[in-house]
Amino acid sequence: MVIRHLLLIAGFALTLALFGLLGCARPDPKPVGLRTCLDGHSRPSRVVFSPEGRILAVGSEEEYVRLWDLETGQVLFRLVNAVNVKALVFSPDGNTLATACQEPIIRFWDTKTGQEKTSYRDDIGKVSLLAYSPDGTTLASWSDLQIGVQRILLLNVASGTRKAPLSPPPTANFFHSIGFSRDGQTLAVTHGKPNGVDLWNLKTRREQFVAVGPTDAKIDDGSVGEVFFCSDGRRLAFYHEETAIRLWDLDKQKEQSSFPVANKAKFPTATLRADGKLAAIGDGRGIISLWNTETGEKVTEIQASRHHVPFAYFSPDGRTMATRDILESAVKIWDVPTLLEQSK
Repeated sequence: MVIRHLLLIAGFALTLALFGLLGCARPDPKPVGLRTCLDGHSRPSRVVFSPEGRILAVGSEEEYVRLWDLETGQVLFRLVNAVNVKALVFSPDGNTLATACQEPIIRFWDTKTGQEKTSYRDDIGKVSLLAYSPDGTTLASWSDLQIGVQRILLLNVASGTRKAPLSPPPTANFFHSIGFSRDGQTLAVTHGKPNGVDLWNLKTRREQFVAVGPTDAKIDDGSVGEVFFCSDGRRLAFYHEETAIRLWDLDKQKEQSSFPVANKAKFPTATLRADGKLAAIGDGRGIISLWNTETGEKVTEIQASRHHVPFAYFSPDGRTMATRDILESAVKIWDVPTLLEQSK
């Protein structure tokens, strides 16, 4: 009996030794700056912070939207009628989440109860992008009414009535982002062609096209990705996939600054902090690089995923960053001050 016990102990010790040699004795150490992982998603495709930064909404291609409490790391609600979500946006007061999925319906959810408040279905087509005006009275959507026919719809949230739509140029075949200026008077839209940003004056309903890149750039020299009105209200920030991060001065109507970003991804991802001073760029190695847009220098980088080009999202106050990879089940939450501190 004693010999048998000794053999069992020896076998167990040998197994532990082999696992140690293979690097399996303990999990990888927690990366610096990683606060938590919100796990259990099936192909997460959309992520958005609530205005106060305490709730994170995550939509997936193969299941419902989840609302996470970032303080506890727990799921608050599962929005069961929001499956295969295409667009998510919180109202400015944080009390409502608007969602658009595969079917031509925009749903409005109460973020305090997780219940559907109302929905809008009036011939809107398939919605790909959503944006609230800063005062919360208008919801803008990019809609595909039929093949080759797109519209920017403006919905009065209180009454549920629709204003006359804006018509993008016929070359706007690929959507990227849509967003209101801080005063709510201008709507910025980016799409694959032509390579620039459309600025719509919502009072006059006139469109101004802002070209990017050299004046002799060809129309297909790359497309513009996400576009952001900086928190100062005077600058427009966007990422041009073939050239650089660019900051556009709205008052002077000219480019304020730009810098090239070396990126090894065929389809890179980019986002900017609300103040326009920090950019997060995802590449094909699963790495998110943080760039100082004022100096044009890379600050630091993190291994955000192991499979694919990761996406990054900043909280409204810029202190938290969420990253996702459509091939991973977890959305990762990072502490931005810690990431910046480790680079010093």
